[in-house]
Amino acid sequence: MSVLGGFLGAGKTTLLNRILSGNHGVRYAVLVNDFGELAVDGDLVAAHEGETVAFANGCVCCSMGDDLVGAIDRLLDTGRPPDQILVEASGVADPNAIADVATLHPGLARDLVVILADVETVRDRHGDHRLRDTIDRQLAAADLLVLNKCDRVSEEATGEAESWARERGRAPTIRSVDADVPMALLAAAGPEAAVRSHVAGPATHAHAIDHGQRFMSRSVPCPDPLDPGRLHTALSALMPRVLRAKGFVVSAPGPAREWMVVQACGRTVDIERWRPPPDQAIPTPGIVFIGLDDLPSEKELGSVLQQATVPTSSPTLRNPRTLVDQQTPSSDHRMMSSTVTPNASASLRKV
Repeated sequence: MSVLGGFLGAGKTTLLNRILSGNHGVRYAVLVNDFGELAVDGDLVAAHEGETVAFANGCVCCSMGDDLVGAIDRLLDTGRPPDQILVEASGVADPNAIADVATLHPGLARDLVVILADVETVRDRHGDHRLRDTIDRQLAAADLLVLNKCDRVSEEATGEAESWARERGRAPTIRSVDADVPMALLAAAGPEAAVRSHVAGPATHAHAIDHGQRFMSRSVPCPDPLDPGRLHTALSALMPRVLRAKGFVVSAPGPAREWMVVQACGRTVDIERWRPPPDQAIPTPGIVFIGLDDLPSEKELGSVLQQATVPTSSPTLRNPRTLVDQQTPSSDHRMMSSTVTPNASASLRKV
């Protein structure tokens, strides 16, 4: 579950409209307080029943009112639960408190807190003592900060706002116009084929946006088995320079190998045991990394991942931090996740 926050007028509704109408392949369930502000083209609406609107791209939008947990339960109890839940936080809400609901719910894992800020007005609003605490909480909660409306100010002003924001939060910062954010940064879930298509071999892609900022994508094959604990440590060390990482790796050598799906974003690293569906091709082991111009090179990423390789003398993994629980073979998967804390060793926890 992800949370979308930001002060009033930052562009949250614009981003939600992009998600609900886009052709991105992820079945989002968007929880909002009020349908009224959404202005999605009526031709894209597949069905409207009560408090739920279904869209042609597979996404749904639900009104949660005052009962967030109840709305989540209803979504998860459907015959086909969504790939990802995205909760819109009101302009004055604490996004961190909403995201923490995912850590308490047995059917969810906490993903990104995405905060949008109007690059033109955020510093002026922060200067108002009545709003300062709210904006500070939002910036501190961010796993990803989107400075929106960059077309309205100069490059110099954008840079100043970026530096100002970094002083108040440690999240990676990206720039946008009209809340045009790459969906790959937002989606923790989605079609497995989309990840498989990127990890067949080393590749680098760049996506330029306004003011010269570029998103980089690097695909690093992982042919050797990786130890989950070591992999967690390696990814945690990379996250300050990586916006998101996702992929499939194996945790045991030979024919008995076990698969893991890897998701890392912001301050969170998730490693989950995964069983390939019988009707799908086996993926090529590897991880896709997304970042900005300071994204490490394929060589550096590969070197870091090499540190997580299982020693050849260890045919099986029995480290207590591994994902594979030999005592419960009937379990399809165990989710392990952590929050990356600066200057501290992050701990794994079961969700």
